[in-house]
Amino acid sequence: ILNPGRDVDEISCCLSRVCLDKAPKYNALSYVWGDSANPRTILCSDGMVQITFNLYSALWHLRYRDRRRVLWADALCINQQDLEEQTQQVRMMADIYSCANQTLVWLGEELEPARATLEKIAHAASFFPSSETAWGYLDEAVPKQSIMNESFLQDSVRLRIQEEMNILDFSDKPLANLLRNPYFHRKWVVQEIAKSDRALIVLGDKQLDWESMAGLVIHMWLRGFFNLMPSFVAKDKRANPYSFISTSLMNVMCMDM
Repeated sequence: ILNPGRDVDEISCCLSRVCLDKAPKYNALSYVWGDSANPRTILCSDGMVQITFNLYSALWHLRYRDRRRVLWADALCINQQDLEEQTQQVRMMADIYSCANQTLVWLGEELEPARATLEKIAHAASFFPSSETAWGYLDEAVPKQSIMNESFLQDSVRLRIQEEMNILDFSDKPLANLLRNPYFHRKWVVQEIAKSDRALIVLGDKQLDWESMAGLVIHMWLRGFFNLMPSFVAKDKRANPYSFISTSLMNVMCMDM
């Protein structure tokens, strides 16, 4: 349970043991632990606990000012010194994320370039349906040539693109920058998102619905915005300097299948 606090207040929380089938509404945190070389200390229950800076930053941004927040974060909710408990909790990971009210995808601090990137992604995502709709085209086995042509977009969307040509200025760079985040290159986050009913991307104080971002990724990939050769096709990664993006794309797309 993450206690409320303001900017200058130290981070404090307390642990509560519950059964998942009787648990109150809670958020599950999906994140990368980050570098453990410079840990931060927080007050947890009756003692001080060291955590990575990335988790510290997440808790600092995610805590409410006026009320407690029920949050599950593996580094705090699993005893990292108890191998038996770790093994038991890993087996429950799918249930933990599927039972959560929502999953918070923490991508790190909100630096100025990242803020602009998320705003551009949110704007571009408004032109396309959600990822569920995007995959609907594939579920219906629509030929690739049909997906790639102009009829793939609804008339209203085509008109909107004609009116707001700045969608063409989006290119692949802002989204590629976001997909460089270490979060998208860890295999275990696929399960966390796939099992979540709802996921929210959090970058500092900025937020974006996961479905919006995933829908944009899928549509841009299908319509050739990314001039990429999938990394599993290019055996020699030197022939594909953007292989890191294609790996990220596959991870994102797997999360919504």
